[in-house]
Amino acid sequence: RLPVCSKNNEPAAREPFEKHPEMVLRLEDISVFVANWQDKATNILSIRDTLNIGLDSMVFIDDNPFEREAVRSLVPGITVPDLPESPEDYVSFLRGEDLFGTASFSSEDRARTDQYRAEAERVGLRSRCADYGEYLRSLEMVAEAKPFDSFSFPRISQLTQRSNQFNLRTVRYSEQDIADLAAEPASDTAVPLVYAVVPILALFLMQRMISYLSLKNVKLRKFVCGRALIVIEKGIVVEETLKKTHYTLDDLLAQLRIQGVFSIDDVEYAIIETGGDMSIMLKGIRQQPTYESMGFPAPKTGLPIYIIEDGVVHRNTLYSIGYNDCWIRETLSSLGYKTHKEVLYLCIMPDGRVCSQDKGRGNVRRLAETTK
Repeated sequence: RLPVCSKNNEPAAREPFEKHPEMVLRLEDISVFVANWQDKATNILSIRDTLNIGLDSMVFIDDNPFEREAVRSLVPGITVPDLPESPEDYVSFLRGEDLFGTASFSSEDRARTDQYRAEAERVGLRSRCADYGEYLRSLEMVAEAKPFDSFSFPRISQLTQRSNQFNLRTVRYSEQDIADLAAEPASDTAVPLVYAVVPILALFLMQRMISYLSLKNVKLRKFVCGRALIVIEKGIVVEETLKKTHYTLDDLLAQLRIQGVFSIDDVEYAIIETGGDMSIMLKGIRQQPTYESMGFPAPKTGLPIYIIEDGVVHRNTLYSIGYNDCWIRETLSSLGYKTHKEVLYLCIMPDGRVCSQDKGRGNVRRLAETTK
């Protein structure tokens, strides 16, 4: 936006813009044209009011050092660069000062001069109206509230970055941020919330229905979930399964290593389950020996039963397994305790052994199988 502030007769000041053949700028490029014999500081304040912008957004360029110093003194906040003496250095000097850079440039910015010229005409109209109400009615403006659209994204972004008038939280948004906000259903008050809830509810119900039907129908379950596939059979890789599952040999070897198997030849069967996990059966000679295979009786298995925790006796647990208070006193005495408050925990193992730990000392005590 380029205003002109000239100390001259207006017709003479306009003539170069209208008639000079080598003048690049024309009147249509000028947002506000002020030419009179008032001091330039007063005219600049008038231009500011006409354009409705802050002084910190204005740059005053003049080849007269006296005028520059006068404006610098009388109009605090405005930028007044000291031009070099030779006019041929003006362009390179102004480029080096980088006074007119902008983060973005939208199609609305291209029309900014026309908008400011229209604003100048509105200011003139206001001065001719009897009161402010008459002025507003003469503009015949119509306010329209509507959701964000892609055409408005650049301008909305600029408003958040340049002014707090439209952004009380002072958070700056890029065009992409504005687009993301517009994509959220809740940000568009014109769209009922039910339009966002219905698809989510429909997806949930569809998933539940498919799960139920999959349980009832084997064919549907295989269609939806697929079927488990053998990828290694008796130490041989089934290449057809690799192609179907888009596995590479590296993927297969990685899955085997995760389960502690480092050789394909050690595997009797490897199966890719429908959930993507891999089940592995090792060849007989590679399987871990069991008590049964070695002819030993299997040990008793189960969960330990905790009778005392943090010095507190769980008597309901004690009674439920057929023990009584006399047993707990005898057991504590056999372990060397004077009272149950000295015990961090005491439990009965599946094989009948008693195990305990002293509170505060970390000492573990054990007692062979006991009887009720």
